[in-house]
Amino acid sequence: SPGFADMEPDLTIVLIGNSGVGKSASGNTILGQKVFESRLAFNPVTKQITPGTCAPVFGKRISVVDTPGILDTKDTEAEISAYCQELLQSNRPCLVSEADIKLFELLPKLFGTDASKYTMVLFTHGDELRGQSIDQKVKNSRSMSELVSMCGGRYCVFDNNQRGNTQQVRNLLNKVDEMVTESGGTHCTSEMFSYTFIHCRKSRQRQIRVK
Repeated sequence: SPGFADMEPDLTIVLIGNSGVGKSASGNTILGQKVFESRLAFNPVTKQITPGTCAPVFGKRISVVDTPGILDTKDTEAEISAYCQELLQSNRPCLVSEADIKLFELLPKLFGTDASKYTMVLFTHGDELRGQSIDQKVKNSRSMSELVSMCGGRYCVFDNNQRGNTQQVRNLLNKVDEMVTESGGTHCTSEMFSYTFIHCRKSRQRQIRVK
């Protein structure tokens, strides 16, 4: 019989966002182990799509795919096209890390008009909340409310300094399950891909942080 590593995952999550927002650290938190390189750096640490790493999480085979920053990339349009097609080949649900409004405006151009049905906002740096409610933070910030609204009101918060806090991972996976159920059990597929690259090469925009 095939070993765990050879078995198809029950769920594959793709982490998308700008460089330096905590995608790699969040991937490590989800998997409960250090798999992706994550450190404070002036240049992007993740420079290419990292093959999905699978691990048992709450009784499920969870695969996480780390990616380079979309808005920071110097790749050509053809390379970005291939990048997006690769993300979509395996019907993977996409989880967007903390990012700005420009990234969310870009998603429909890369993944099609239905992309928001398969997207969730993940706010990192949850330690900066200092006991405050993320729900209240989102409600009080017009920009944060707007980007959450673009993703059907779905969001979660991570404190990657507390990797042993499994409840935040459980909350995330529960919301992913709800998202898949709401979409009729389907995932984002290559048929939804739209070859349009307006604004893909724009410079990095201001990031929305939880403060």
